[in-house]
Amino acid sequence: RRSRRLVVHALSVLSTLAVCCAFSLTVPAKVAFEPAVTRRLSCKGAPIVRRRRENTALALRAEFRVYFDISVTGEPVGRMVFQMQEDNLEKTVQNFKALVTGERRILDPLLTYKGTQFEYGQQYVLQTTGANSGNYKWAHVNKGKGKNIFGKGAIKETDTNGCRNSCPGTAGSGYYYGIDLSDSRDGGPDIDTHVVQNIQLELLKPLGLVLEEGDGLGGTGVYVAGCVPGGNAAKMAKTVVGDKLVSVGDVDVSEATLEDVMALIAQAKTSVRVQAQRYVTAPAGLGNTVLAVPIGGPGVGMSRFDIVRVAESPSSWGLRLLVNSAVIGRMESGHETLLAIAAGYAPATIVDCGLL
Repeated sequence: RRSRRLVVHALSVLSTLAVCCAFSLTVPAKVAFEPAVTRRLSCKGAPIVRRRRENTALALRAEFRVYFDISVTGEPVGRMVFQMQEDNLEKTVQNFKALVTGERRILDPLLTYKGTQFEYGQQYVLQTTGANSGNYKWAHVNKGKGKNIFGKGAIKETDTNGCRNSCPGTAGSGYYYGIDLSDSRDGGPDIDTHVVQNIQLELLKPLGLVLEEGDGLGGTGVYVAGCVPGGNAAKMAKTVVGDKLVSVGDVDVSEATLEDVMALIAQAKTSVRVQAQRYVTAPAGLGNTVLAVPIGGPGVGMSRFDIVRVAESPSSWGLRLLVNSAVIGRMESGHETLLAIAAGYAPATIVDCGLL
């Protein structure tokens, strides 16, 4: 019996030693390919404690590029590309990036910008003047599909003071956040950018259009000088001052006189089919066209983003257009496409978007 006990005891000791050896082999005290991690083991089997030294590289800003392919009335008009920058607005940029890629669309079909439209109306048209004019024509608004990836309510950033910038002319209380636009960086096109848009109109008589010959700059042809308040043209809201008539019915009037155009209109019975052209120009050397997300006021906490032509706006607006907004990107290319949106003859749709 005694010898049997000794044998059992010896086997137990050997088993314990084998387990300890295996444990020491499977959990090394130092891992060669991960020098920043230290591991401590307790002889009582306490859980592993891991300590990792701070990686300062993670504190550097993250940059990436996004694109939007745009169509108007089903016809492709081009692509816009933006250079995005994270800075201190990590959650804001994370939400925007997820909606651009549509990576969470399988969870909720509303979490994407694909298929959304920019706001449309005369107040967003570049040439709009008078009572309908204002800051809207310098900012092109896309409200998305109304949801962000974090749920309802405003996106909470941990720190915005580090990226807060003041807006001149706002009585000391107006700020925008994110990219600092006070530098002299020129992100605009090297040459003047021109876009011509064709507008189809089917107007009942009386048309409610004020027409004049010449554009005041030596141009030939007949141009829209205004719309009669409450008239048929004003109700349709598709034409603005400066549009040039190129045809009435099937007749080319691009070089016609005002008398010729009025005679053709008089011949029509109840309605007149008119084609006009809209010319939009952005001067060279104007940068600071930016992509911004509201962090206060209308659209906060939703999926809205604005493309703001800061440098093209009058000095009375400028950075004031960005009050309570997070500026997270600058336009890299696609000024012609943006001008097609600014021409505003029909809603512009994002047919595709993603990362580059």
